[in-house]
Amino acid sequence: MAREVNPNRRDSTPGTRAVFVGVFGLALVIRLLWLGMAAGAHDSDSVKRLFPDSARYEAMAQYILGRGWHFPDGLGMLPSDPAYRSGEGALLYHPPGYPWFLIAVHSLLGQSVWPVLAMQAVLSAVSCALIARIGHQAFGSTSVALWAGVIASVSPTSISLASMIGTETLFAAVFLASMTLAIDAWRRGSWRRALAAGVLTAAGALIKPVLYFCPILTMIAAGVLMMRRDPGLRRRGRWLAGLATIPIGVIAGWTLTNAVQRGVATPAEMAVHNMRFMWAARVQSYVENGRDIEAIQREWAAELSECVSRRPMPLERLHGENRQAGLAVVRRHPWYAARAFAAAVIENCIAPSDLHAFQSPQLAGLWRVTDPILRRVIGPLVPLLMLICAIAAYRGGHRRAVVGLLLVYAYFAITSGQSYWAGSRYLYLAQVSWCVLMAWAADRAARQLSLRRD
Repeated sequence: MAREVNPNRRDSTPGTRAVFVGVFGLALVIRLLWLGMAAGAHDSDSVKRLFPDSARYEAMAQYILGRGWHFPDGLGMLPSDPAYRSGEGALLYHPPGYPWFLIAVHSLLGQSVWPVLAMQAVLSAVSCALIARIGHQAFGSTSVALWAGVIASVSPTSISLASMIGTETLFAAVFLASMTLAIDAWRRGSWRRALAAGVLTAAGALIKPVLYFCPILTMIAAGVLMMRRDPGLRRRGRWLAGLATIPIGVIAGWTLTNAVQRGVATPAEMAVHNMRFMWAARVQSYVENGRDIEAIQREWAAELSECVSRRPMPLERLHGENRQAGLAVVRRHPWYAARAFAAAVIENCIAPSDLHAFQSPQLAGLWRVTDPILRRVIGPLVPLLMLICAIAAYRGGHRRAVVGLLLVYAYFAITSGQSYWAGSRYLYLAQVSWCVLMAWAADRAARQLSLRRD
């Protein structure tokens, strides 16, 4: 029976380093080739306007630099988003981490979008190498690391999101780096690695709000460990608390900034917006016997827009309106609320082809053919195969690794419950779990096949 990974083993050898470099190179070549195809079909300005989120982040970057708020007219957005079409509204809606990244790249390499996307291709390749490293940390196998890195490198979601002006690629690189440092810190009891992981988690929280719950859960786990009698567990509980303190402080600081500058004590208005216009709208659809969710969203957004158009609505009142209206629907229908939440989680788990990123027109015909296969066949198979691989690895003796990877997957799956059919963007970071678990299964199958041939 396979043993748990030895915490004192060397994590980096010439062989494993070669795997990480090879995975990085493979992933980078694939992403640059894809970006080259995209550059043949779009110019810099059109890429910025392909998606409302892309335009919002670019506009936020210019607003932070003091150049005013400039958002393209006529760009389709979620029905309620016009209420947040201002610089202060955008900074309340979403934290500023990704706009700061855009500012840094633009200040160094110019205002064109292509340097940003080239940098994201590099970061996406780094993420693939980090997934390979996590595979090695989890199972202590260079071949598992190679399999995990290759699976991540050819992921259509990862390739496509790297070519979009959006938070996912930067967030993935930061979070995965934090995860590798946290694993090392846990094994070695290293304060330096724990603090570095905390700093990166704090940076991730300013890039994507989905990470806000992570330090709170980490602090709870730290409290449980510090109440144990084992000195080793208590020591790890203390560094876990130290790890969590940094992102909690950063989130609290940004919440205070919103309270002082924008009148709303919240780290991100996106959570309230999603609660009303995604979660509560779906609940209302159940109440009205399956009425179209988009029709409900348009109706609620029209009411909100009418209030905004009659007189300027302070962000504090806008926040209150959405919060009260969303909570009222959820509280009145708790059964439908639970059902809507669970349905969103399931749909996000089986929607790998919902990429929310532009596909190259040269491959439009191919995507029309493959998308139904991805959505109806491969999509549902991914979580199912991951669970099968997890059970096999757990029974093979890798209990800690399996539990840890499933907890990561569960975190991003559950936090996607307020959304509606957001697919890959909400569950993107969970790919580390299925990449590594499937890599272990692929490596085991390859070994057994080799033994049979011998």
